Amino acid sequence: MNSFIGYIFTDGPAQELNDRGFAFIQDDTGLSQGYRSFQMTFADFSTIEIREIIDERTYLDIFKINHFEPLAGLVTFSIGPIENENTVYNFQAQVRSQDLEACELRSYLEIRKEFPLWAVWLRCRDFKKFCQVAKPDRLFQWKGREIGLIHMGPNCFDFIISE
Repeated sequence: MNSFIGYIFTDGPAQELNDRGFAFIQDDTGLSQGYRSFQMTFADFSTIEIREIIDERTYLDIFKINHFEPLAGLVTFSIGPIENENTVYNFQAQVRSQDLEACELRSYLEIRKEFPLWAVWLRCRDFKKFCQVAKPDRLFQWKGREIGLIHMGPNCFDFIISE
């Protein structure tokens, strides 16, 4: 299963995603390790996890890392697939710095992202409905289609949504 982990440092971005219709499940089991987790799993069992860092020093010490770089890998989570209110239903791909040709989307992400994992590309059933509910930060033309982008900050991947 594909798993993507990004970092935030207040509960604001997680609450904003919730307000935009994303159905994340909150998991507080990591509090003793310095973080709170928000997870969303898709039918193909790909999982997006946003970690709200509560105690930076504890987290860095326990996980033996030096910085908060978004990461992708194969990780097992116990949460099963859930129906997402905003019609996002499928993980399409990860978008890294080397994956984008010269375009407006690349220019936008290039100045806002500190690490190579720039975004996760998700599919929705009804793009117009998604835009009404989630109100993306920006709309772009990319790969011959209109996409919405939700910006999550430099230490987390952004969300690219298309039909």
